[in-house]
Amino acid sequence: MPPNGSAKRPSRGAKPAGRDKSHGKKQSESAGNSKGPGDSKGLSVIPVELQQLLLNIFKNTFATQFDNNLPATIQSIKQQLYHREFEKAFGTEARLEAYATRWSPSRALAYLDILCSLPHLSKQLLSSARDGVAQSGEAELPPCSSEEMPSSSHVEERAAMPQPYISTPASSSARMKIACLGGGAGAEVVAFAGYLNYLCSSATGSIQSSHESPESRSTLVKFDIAAVDIAEWSTVVHNLSASVSSPPPVSKYASAALKAVNAPLVKPGNFTVNFYRQDILNMDVPVMASILQDTTLVTLLFTLNELYTTSMSGTTNFLLSLTYILKPGSLLLVVDSPGSYSTVDVGNNASKEDSPPTPKKYPMQWLLDHTLLEASTIGSSRNTTSEGQWEKLVSDDSRWFRLPEGLRYPIELEDMRYQLHLYRRL
Repeated sequence: MPPNGSAKRPSRGAKPAGRDKSHGKKQSESAGNSKGPGDSKGLSVIPVELQQLLLNIFKNTFATQFDNNLPATIQSIKQQLYHREFEKAFGTEARLEAYATRWSPSRALAYLDILCSLPHLSKQLLSSARDGVAQSGEAELPPCSSEEMPSSSHVEERAAMPQPYISTPASSSARMKIACLGGGAGAEVVAFAGYLNYLCSSATGSIQSSHESPESRSTLVKFDIAAVDIAEWSTVVHNLSASVSSPPPVSKYASAALKAVNAPLVKPGNFTVNFYRQDILNMDVPVMASILQDTTLVTLLFTLNELYTTSMSGTTNFLLSLTYILKPGSLLLVVDSPGSYSTVDVGNNASKEDSPPTPKKYPMQWLLDHTLLEASTIGSSRNTTSEGQWEKLVSDDSRWFRLPEGLRYPIELEDMRYQLHLYRRL
């Protein structure tokens, strides 16, 4: 689709690195985290082996970026993002790749951890897969595990994701459409590839590594990813999607047996990615509807607060349009910086005419809840109806993702602190 909107606006999802306070201490290639008391909620439930596979995707895809010029390029990008000089920060393909090399790996691991910690999500995917298989006339998917899904709307425990999947023939799989709004930098693409691998691993009982025969892999669902961003991330997205669905490079001295079983993170036919260069805030509703049609999950990962900062009214209309477009049962996942780092200045609260205007600060979460849980019910926008409603399934104001010991990457990685909100369309 043709681009829409001004190139001067920030890349949706490419949060200004210099302003992002959600990260913790940096991690070098061979160093791990020191975790103090009370940090258990930040420990990832994802096997380290799978996390390392995701880091390898970035390392192999952007291998040419790891040279002596990378630190200076990263520092330059940070400064330009801090001063909101987005055209300079993302002005060349090399700078886009440098950004993805530096910031996307940590976020991909955090996003994978988030996806695997949400039983509502796995339950919805399985339910949608059942519906899709039933409509296609294929063999019915096996029943869910009898393990009960949590009913609480607030995530407190960091337990492993329930395992509702059991091995089933690939012919019984269904395609799930997922839209990553602001997902141009590639973290979402790699995270969802890892999530698909994780779901398949739940069926087989072990991580499906690159040294496993492709024929032995079980697939219950297949992912069709739509990545939408205002900046020209198409090459980055294409290269990463090709990497997750291609066997990783192996040494020319590797044994014939190892080469024979060298397999991609996901099967190419089970994971497709399309990139759409669009300005979310200025996208026509018919265009948005064509991209989001039959979508099971929409993500706004470190994107929504930037949208609110750009235009509160535009963001409100965008969210109401989502309400109008998405079918009942669809999920909306919002992740952003926590607390005061995600506030929006609205109007002014000056009490006297000669007083300087002072904007009132509203938490992003409050604005989001007001729009989805109240305004969408009233039908106050031309893009929505009185039937547009949501329910909040999960809400966490502050959560940590902490990198486990033993991960290796050529440059420093970071922990990540974030807020999380999951909604379901009624």
